Amino acid sequence: MKKILTLLILLCFIKTYSQCNIKTTHRPDGITVKYFTPKPVAISKSHEAGLSLYYSVNTKQYTLTIFVLHKSSNKGKTTGNLILQTTNNVGISLTSHISKMIEMNGNDVSMTIYNLTKKDIIELKTYNLKTVAFTINGEIIGMTVTQNKDLIINEYNCLNK
Repeated sequence: MKKILTLLILLCFIKTYSQCNIKTTHRPDGITVKYFTPKPVAISKSHEAGLSLYYSVNTKQYTLTIFVLHKSSNKGKTTGNLILQTTNNVGISLTSHISKMIEMNGNDVSMTIYNLTKKDIIELKTYNLKTVAFTINGEIIGMTVTQNKDLIINEYNCLNK
């Protein structure tokens, strides 16, 4: 019985630890950034949206990056604000910091980085995501979050262990 209990505890620990697959980059400018591989949160016929939380060890600043995979002809950089709705029914509007088109695994992807305020972090570390909206080529694209609804909560908790 002790062996089974020990094995179950070990498996729970491994599962919890493996969810915290934090990557670290030491940039040439001396900044150290901790981040996660983006995970999809919303998928439609035309786009797939993924999010990733970043943390600058030097500045103690959190940023949120959205990666939008373009599956249709509406390709372009993500512009304007990123609007996130949480299960707390609070809408968060994030201003873009950097926006670029990149090629990732042979696909066109727009990548945009948004700075998070303390108020944003409090909301996002507490409540699941419901919707995400962004603008491409002047068109507002709203998507319902269908997977990884607790992604930012989990990534925040991993960074703050």
